[in-house]
Amino acid sequence: MRVGGRRQPVVPPGLAFGGAGSPDGRVPGNAVMVYLLELVRVEP
Repeated sequence: MRVGGRRQPVVPPGLAFGGAGSPDGRVPGNAVMVYLLELVRVEP
């Protein structure tokens, strides 16, 4: 991925919090987690 590039990984419930959801209750059970990542810089 190059600087400025974006990726959108999608994490299914089985690889995230599952049916229980997050312990603090902010993510419901069986939620699909979607992230938007942008590469800002690369350091040597």
